[in-house]
Amino acid sequence: MEAERDASESFSCAICGWHAPFSRHVRSGESPPFHAGIVYREDVWVVRDTTRGPVPADDRPLAVGSACGLCGSLVCHVSCSVFFGKRLCKNCCGAHRSILPAEVLHALDTLQANPEN
Repeated sequence: MEAERDASESFSCAICGWHAPFSRHVRSGESPPFHAGIVYREDVWVVRDTTRGPVPADDRPLAVGSACGLCGSLVCHVSCSVFFGKRLCKNCCGAHRSILPAEVLHALDTLQANPEN
């Protein structure tokens, strides 16, 4: 297993430019070492969520971003991508809109309606 990253390393979204230091890059099918109860279905960049309390056992991973399954761009989970079997950035969703299911289109419309994007 890979060691935790130095806090100076950061994840940066290719679409909105948002960036944040990350604790660890977790591969699909793996758990972060600080919370074995969560297994990710995609490669993710995670940070420790220490907002739940000062006790390390309370740390929960927050997934901040992943690579788009179509174009490979690193994108944030909050405003620039949706997950439907694999991570899809909103640019690829827009380009492939005609073949996407209604659930993905709804999530995409929600992203595009957000004025902060």
